[in-house]
Amino acid sequence: MGQGTRFRFLRRPFPSANQVLVTGPAPVLIDTGFGSDAAETLRLVDFQGTSPGSLAAILNTHHHSDHVGGNYAFARATGAPIYAHPLEARLVNRRDLKACRAEWLDQPVEPYQVDRFLSGGDRVDLGDAELQVIHTPGHSSGQICFYEPGEKVLVCGDVLLDSEVSWINLVNEGTSPVEEAIASLERIMRLDVAIAYPGHGTAITDVGDACRRTIRRYEGWMDDPEKVAWHGSRRIFAFALMINNGIARDDVHSYIEGTQWARDHARVILGLPVSEFARELVDGLLTTGAVYWTSERLHSRVPHKVPPPGWASAPTRPGAWPPAESTSRSVSDH
Repeated sequence: MGQGTRFRFLRRPFPSANQVLVTGPAPVLIDTGFGSDAAETLRLVDFQGTSPGSLAAILNTHHHSDHVGGNYAFARATGAPIYAHPLEARLVNRRDLKACRAEWLDQPVEPYQVDRFLSGGDRVDLGDAELQVIHTPGHSSGQICFYEPGEKVLVCGDVLLDSEVSWINLVNEGTSPVEEAIASLERIMRLDVAIAYPGHGTAITDVGDACRRTIRRYEGWMDDPEKVAWHGSRRIFAFALMINNGIARDDVHSYIEGTQWARDHARVILGLPVSEFARELVDGLLTTGAVYWTSERLHSRVPHKVPPPGWASAPTRPGAWPPAESTSRSVSDH
């Protein structure tokens, strides 16, 4: 729970991101987690004393599967409209293969549509207060944060984490995502924030220090795209191990070589054959202890909740999603 009674911080294990329930006359839920956790997320919202059916809106910080995977179930269960930044919302609504980076990342996301666009400077009405929308690209082009100045609370998605830094995609997230990530953190530092709720890990009480630490890390990446590529590849592959309950020894290298993220990082950034990239990636993770073998399967050591087999009840790739039902509008149109 936050400093005030309005914010309920729902800390979740991987593969889900954390969520924040903002209570009040017009309650909203920020992010919905991974799809396999949606039923539990609905129960958690209800446990906080807010009926899921009373939600005025679902707000997405950005479109990665660990943040939006529960949208399908929440939209069906609550009827609440989904809000997101137009740079990513338009991809979702036109069923573009780039939507949620689901194809590129090989991560399942059930179909949803965005009902309202949120851009930097917009405000979300809570009935007796407002959330200010801040566009914070870097980790993704349409990432946004939500700031409530009355309680000095920031819900920051993956722009700022408590003890790590978010991976950055140099392949398909704009021309200068590292520079954008630094500018986003500098934007946050200009806010009066008492507590920030990140997409992963614990709440952050010294936001200025966390921003400076993260900026220093990113500045070290400015002229080292290979470091960016390896960091991102390790994070993406670890997530694949989590959602697949590990990968069989005989399939590990072929799995990596078959993914677009691996082929792009190997060819575009690192200049390596994808087979050599796969070998170096696995060997490096084993050396650091980030992954381990058991029962002839490679697993991630990061604590996580394995999705049950067959959890999805709808298509999980944007190319197979049914068409969106309507065209979204900006909040300023209302």
